[in-house]
Amino acid sequence: MNNETPPRLARQFLNYFLRKNLCEEVRGDLEEKFYLDLKKKSAFKAKLNYWYQVVNYLRPFAIQKRKSHLNHYDMFQNYFKIGWRSLSKQRMYSSIKIGGFALGIAACSLITLFIKDEMSYDLHYPDGDRIYRVVVAYNFKGEAGKDVWFQAPFANALREDYPEIEKAGRYNSSELFGAGSKEIRRADRIENTYEEGFVYFDQELLDIFKLPMVYGNPAHALDEPNTIVITKRKSEKYFPHENPVGKTLLLNDDEKKPFKIGGVIEDFPATSHIQFDFMMTMKGVEFWKGEQSTWNATNYPTYVLLRKGADANQLQKKLTGIIDKYLLPVWLKDGVPDAKVMAKSAWFELQPVKDIYLRSEGIQDPVSHGDIRFVWLFGAIALFILILAMINFINLSTAKSANRAKEVGLRKTVGSLRINIINQFLTESLIYSFFSFAVGLLLASLLLPYFNMLAAKSIVFPWNEWQLFPILIGAALVVGILAGLYPAFYLSSFNPASVLKGNVSRGSKSATMRSSLVVFQFTTSVVLIIATFIIYRQVEYILNKKVGFDKDQVMLIQGTNTLGKEIKTFKDELLQLSQVKSATISDFLPIRGTKRNGNGFTNEGRDKIDRSVGVQVWGVDYDYVKTLGMKIVNGRNFDEKMASDSTGIIINQTMATKLGLKNPIGKRIQNWQYIQ
Repeated sequence: MNNETPPRLARQFLNYFLRKNLCEEVRGDLEEKFYLDLKKKSAFKAKLNYWYQVVNYLRPFAIQKRKSHLNHYDMFQNYFKIGWRSLSKQRMYSSIKIGGFALGIAACSLITLFIKDEMSYDLHYPDGDRIYRVVVAYNFKGEAGKDVWFQAPFANALREDYPEIEKAGRYNSSELFGAGSKEIRRADRIENTYEEGFVYFDQELLDIFKLPMVYGNPAHALDEPNTIVITKRKSEKYFPHENPVGKTLLLNDDEKKPFKIGGVIEDFPATSHIQFDFMMTMKGVEFWKGEQSTWNATNYPTYVLLRKGADANQLQKKLTGIIDKYLLPVWLKDGVPDAKVMAKSAWFELQPVKDIYLRSEGIQDPVSHGDIRFVWLFGAIALFILILAMINFINLSTAKSANRAKEVGLRKTVGSLRINIINQFLTESLIYSFFSFAVGLLLASLLLPYFNMLAAKSIVFPWNEWQLFPILIGAALVVGILAGLYPAFYLSSFNPASVLKGNVSRGSKSATMRSSLVVFQFTTSVVLIIATFIIYRQVEYILNKKVGFDKDQVMLIQGTNTLGKEIKTFKDELLQLSQVKSATISDFLPIRGTKRNGNGFTNEGRDKIDRSVGVQVWGVDYDYVKTLGMKIVNGRNFDEKMASDSTGIIINQTMATKLGLKNPIGKRIQNWQYIQ
């Protein structure tokens, strides 16, 4: 039995302002609606809707007339008329006042939309409060770091060893294993299309995230070998207006390994840190012999779903058991230097899924994310901009005090109370505030496309959200009252006798107040301008900094991996074009944010003595260094005529330093796969 009743304060407020002949009928209707809402919604939403309906009755026809020495409604009409007359007669003054206020509101609105978008990441998962990403952290001999790469059997060990974990799943988006980007086509078509967004995905991840399905059974979409789940937009692209479940896709023209579509999910929202279009099953996949059972290769970001009531902090402390049970024995067997010290220097953390986008500072991962510090910074900037706009409003109001002084004096002389004059000026302030908000929102909506380009966002105004207009009206009221309080009290305090004699000076106290506001406004503006200049210079430096290769004239052609042995012919054809100076073939680019191949190297024969140096490795042809405009500081480039170069390697200065090679030419280095 639900004992909830309509909010008492709302009912009292309704009784206070509503006309008596309407009160009983309206109360009955609202209470009936309230109890109907309780059956469909939560008590909080039902009460909120009751308040909304009460406020909605604040209309002239419904407000009861109250007898007093003045008719409040008529007085308000008079305030409005005088305020409107003041605004329309002083057009230049009003334009400056409204325009300055509107620009501040437009800037605040855009920044607020940006902050709202940033703060809304990964809030859409049904069990989001129980979903965590596993992070490994270490601090070994002064070298500290965090990342999300785990071994293939890691997820299974979590499920089996920790009853607090309901599900554990992983994905692999490494280009090295054929994910990331591919040529794709329907099995019944001949034309390939280059696509990004491929990933190997566990069925358990579909279960953890509860990704909404358009077609197919979410519980079994990836539980068979060679199955694939695609997003709705890709389904419409390749199978328009049809259910593609059970149909076949070919990747990289590999007819021996067709992928059967096991399901179609809704597109990942823009506010998701995970953005894939083609999810290939991990069932039956092994990238090399023994890869799924080895604890020596880390390629899998891993997520867990905790059971209801499980304590994430307590579980996090227990996870170090994985190191002692699985990792340390392998390190000792392989002769890893200082294996026991390294085991004590590492630990695991559970990162809530809602924190991944904004709170991943210092964590190496394959996803793009923002930074909570920038959110707070932009919030502070928005607040300062609004304060500056309000100060400008206040200063403009007090600057016109001489023009309003005689009006105030005459009003007081004929019997106006100070509270009436304060109400008059507050009404004028609210009129300006509402006009400024209207103009500011118009400016913000016009500037939003350019703001999206600047911020690399796809933000839209939430016009269809019912909370928007109550928030805007409330904000206009609050800002208008706050901005109008000081001018209202200041102007209403004039002495009638002094004013009518022509003396409107308010003394040092008022002058100090106005001066303080001007100084604060000027100082804040200067700080913001300097900060903007510094950021501009930093961005300019980043864009123009020399990065060790020619990044401006190099064009990347995607999807050539399906050419096979014909890739050399394709390169030769490119060189025939007059616009092409040089061409090269490679599998990776020397920049962050692209697909990488991480490896650990040591000097030859010291793999049991030294800790390996983590580097990125990619295969290139003989024209790579020339095409990218790289500079060789020691040694030579690859030579096509020298067969021994097939086992050669070119390293950068940082790697030579970390390996302790003062003269690296001719030295041999090794990793788990080969010696070069």
